[in-house]
Amino acid sequence: MKGEEEDFVEGLIICAKWGFPLNTLDLRLSAKAYLDRIGKSSRAAVDAEMLSFFEELTKTLEGVKPEAIFNYDESNLSDDPGKKKLIFHRGVKYPYNVINFTKSAVTIILCISANGDILPPHVVYKAANLWDSWREGGPRGAPCCEKKCCTKGT
Repeated sequence: MKGEEEDFVEGLIICAKWGFPLNTLDLRLSAKAYLDRIGKSSRAAVDAEMLSFFEELTKTLEGVKPEAIFNYDESNLSDDPGKKKLIFHRGVKYPYNVINFTKSAVTIILCISANGDILPPHVVYKAANLWDSWREGGPRGAPCCEKKCCTKGT
């Protein structure tokens, strides 16, 4: 275990030296991914409350066609550095972080039906104008979906 910890510390120092310091969340996620990969991390057990939720959901969705059930999620991509606590090697006089300071954000919304139809992504820009070049090369429906709802694309 000591060798693993030393490897993580060495990785933190290298990232900081190269201008890409990690914050505590980055470190926790990296450690979790490592533990999962070597089989030392376990998932939470399924309890009665969780099973009850799925039983109720099954009843609620009874008779509803899969193409009528949709789920969507959004991701916000931001280049606002904000004020974060970052991890650097002790004694570093001038720590720096390689970032872009434009403070803009883009939200991407993805939607898929229970039968596997994927709608083209919806992109929300924080901008006064929508430039044509931002829409070039975006999905136009196929191969994601051939239905009428997808013909306009991203």
